[in-house]
Amino acid sequence: EEKPQDLECDVVVIGSGASGSVACQVLVDNGYSVVCVEKGGYWLGQFPTDHFDWESLKPSLNPNLRNSMADYFIDTSDSPIDVANFNGVGGSTVFFSGHYPRFHPSDFRTMSLDGVGVDWPFDYDQLAPFYLANEKFLGVAGLCGDPAYPDMMSHLATPVPLGVAGETLANTLNDLGWHWWPSYSAIKTVFSNDPTRSVCKNIGQCNTGCPIGAKGSADVTFLADALSKGLKLIVNTTALSVIRSNKGAAAGVVCRDEQGKTFKIYSRAVMLAANALGSLRVLSGSTDNGDYLGNSSDQVGRNFMIHPLGYVEGVLAEVDCDSHIGPQGSWIASHEFYETDADREFKRGYSLQFLKNSGPVELSAKALIRRKLDFGANFLEEVKLRLHSTVGVAVICEDLPAQENMVVVVTDRKKDKDGLPKLKIRYEISENTRAMMSHGIAKAKIILQSAGASDIRGDGPVKFAGWHLTGTTRMGNDPKESVVNAFERLHDV
Repeated sequence: EEKPQDLECDVVVIGSGASGSVACQVLVDNGYSVVCVEKGGYWLGQFPTDHFDWESLKPSLNPNLRNSMADYFIDTSDSPIDVANFNGVGGSTVFFSGHYPRFHPSDFRTMSLDGVGVDWPFDYDQLAPFYLANEKFLGVAGLCGDPAYPDMMSHLATPVPLGVAGETLANTLNDLGWHWWPSYSAIKTVFSNDPTRSVCKNIGQCNTGCPIGAKGSADVTFLADALSKGLKLIVNTTALSVIRSNKGAAAGVVCRDEQGKTFKIYSRAVMLAANALGSLRVLSGSTDNGDYLGNSSDQVGRNFMIHPLGYVEGVLAEVDCDSHIGPQGSWIASHEFYETDADREFKRGYSLQFLKNSGPVELSAKALIRRKLDFGANFLEEVKLRLHSTVGVAVICEDLPAQENMVVVVTDRKKDKDGLPKLKIRYEISENTRAMMSHGIAKAKIILQSAGASDIRGDGPVKFAGWHLTGTTRMGNDPKESVVNAFERLHDV
């Protein structure tokens, strides 16, 4: 059979998720010809929530367990937290909760303020106009006036409703004198003329994919807009390596389609946007020495961060609760313990993200295992109570960069099914993060106890919660200490 035809464009973008989709839209808007290469395909019309038995159809968020044609194996045997990501059009935004907070100004100056981490080569004020443009385009829902974000303006759409359960938690936080605010949500709450997105119908399970486009995942927002303006999207295709010119500049990408045929995309620029792991696969495939392209600083793969997560759950006393209705993970957030406090045993802090329940089958199965639920005459009523009244609190811990937390190329084994070197994560949770998580779990239990909840339990780190994959290509002004500059250009290429 004839090989795929080679292509030419101004920019080739590898990955169609949170960052790649925005890059595609901005570039196309400015007149550039862009080709986006996506390892997976479309999931529209395949979401579990389209079906009555949706809980039995939920795909694993762990690629090693999901093992679809688009997934690649990641060795996590040296990490207490497993990876959770997704390869497909829209990337992991397809299965994210829709929670859409900004960073705080302090996040950009942790070394200057707290003596930990690394200062960014730009600050919050420089990034603020882009936050605003992003939120306006997506129609982010929320409420202005948040003391944690005093500059939030009236561009926000109507917030996601709190409901009975949310009001109970909010009143409890008020009584404790702790910060809370309706979550900033990339969830459509007001009508518009956008044919690709409907207003949220409170189906609830955003983390299994939104079948109506109410959640602002990349596939129905930035990508859809870019495709209408000329973006060329190539799906079910693996980017193997970066093409180099005679002068060493990036000149395109070598790809392989789902039939195993290799072709090339020649371009003036190459943009890697395949998350903190996927981009490393391309950098590793672009050398012949078992190292990463652009690694003169020995920083590629280092400073890997996950945001370890603690979790506390309880059953509220109200029989008319409604924690089964509406977006599961984009509801209420507290930044009471976000900033460094000299009286605590750790630097930096964490956010508390309040969650609705997961679903009747999962809730019942967990309760049965823990002997908190019994079969019998009252079984269905007890299931209904748990379904309507179970709430969770996620303790999302700041994860400081550490040189020894890294993703390495496995050179002593066979390559993966795509012909690329396999990756292995070496990651340990720091004592700072452990103290932070312990503090957060204790505070979350206080909240639920004060709200009158029963059957309260919590632990951490949650093993299958590695969905905040960050780091691995450190940004900075010094090529000896960083991989890319403030404009995300590889220092070496």
